[in-house]
Amino acid sequence: MFLIMQQVSRYALLAILTWAFGLPTANAQTFDLSDATDLVPVNVKATAAEYKGRKAVLITSDAPKLGEAFKDGFALLKGVDFQDGTIEGEIALKITAPSGAPGMRRMPGFIGIAFRARPDASR
Repeated sequence: MFLIMQQVSRYALLAILTWAFGLPTANAQTFDLSDATDLVPVNVKATAAEYKGRKAVLITSDAPKLGEAFKDGFALLKGVDFQDGTIEGEIALKITAPSGAPGMRRMPGFIGIAFRARPDASR
């Protein structure tokens, strides 16, 4: 009798753990970034592109004219209310400015994913 109860308890524990670990994925948000319609560009240009045979979004600098100050830029996802969780994404970078070009920034600075940004892009 004790062996049967122990086996039932193991199955019950396994069922509870499986259910509990499956809950966070129920609220997962995914975004199809095959075009730039869900992005709000700030000091950048966002266009649909293809990278290594896959649909992607190309984000390029909204390059200043000669003599203008360079502004950092980014693209925000529209309509996202992210609290806590995991952010996953694939990012590729290619430096296109020629070495020693006058008035051009060669180094890309920071490239990555920002979170807890304000919807108006003020922070």
